[in-house]
Amino acid sequence: MQNANHQNESKFIEALKEWDAPEIPASLDQRVFASYSAHVHRAPFWKRFFTASIPVPAPLVAAAALLLLVAGGVAWAALKSSSVQVVAQPAPPINTITKTEIVEVPVVQERIVTRIIYVEKKAPQSLMAQLPSVSQPSEIKLASHVAGDNAYTNVDLSGYQPVEEMKVRIIKGSAANEQ
Repeated sequence: MQNANHQNESKFIEALKEWDAPEIPASLDQRVFASYSAHVHRAPFWKRFFTASIPVPAPLVAAAALLLLVAGGVAWAALKSSSVQVVAQPAPPINTITKTEIVEVPVVQERIVTRIIYVEKKAPQSLMAQLPSVSQPSEIKLASHVAGDNAYTNVDLSGYQPVEEMKVRIIKGSAANEQ
C-alpha cells in the first residue's frame, strides 16, 4: 500500500512542477473589495471617532496623572493664597434690654456605694490544711477563718450607718471580675 501511495505522490509532485497557474486578472482586486464593502456595514465617522482607542503604556498614564495632581495642588494653593479685601461696614447700634432672672436649682447629692460580694466561694483544700482548726465561732479573733467544712467570719457593726439611698447593679460574674 505504501508503494502505491508513494508512486501517486511522486506523480502528483511532477504534475505540479509542469502546471502553470493562469494569470490573475486586474479586475479581481476591485471585485473582491466591492463584495467586501457590500457585505460589511461600516460605522459612521463620528461613531468611529468616539469609540477609537489609542494604546498608551501604563507608566506614561501614571506619570500624566501624577503631573495633573501636582498641577492641581499648585493651582489650589495659589487660589487660597490670593489676597481678598473685605470691607466691613459698621452695623447700626442696636438698643438691647437685658433682664436678669434668678432661678434656684435644687442640688441632689448622690452617694454611690460599691461592694463586691462573692457567693459560694470555697477555699481550696491546700489552704484549709494550713489554717488552725477552730472549734467554736466565739474563739475567732481575726476577720475570717475556715474551720473544717464551715466558714466563720467575725462581724463588727460598731459605727455602721446605713445609706439613705442605694442603687443596686447586678452584673454577670466571671473569673475576670474577681480579685
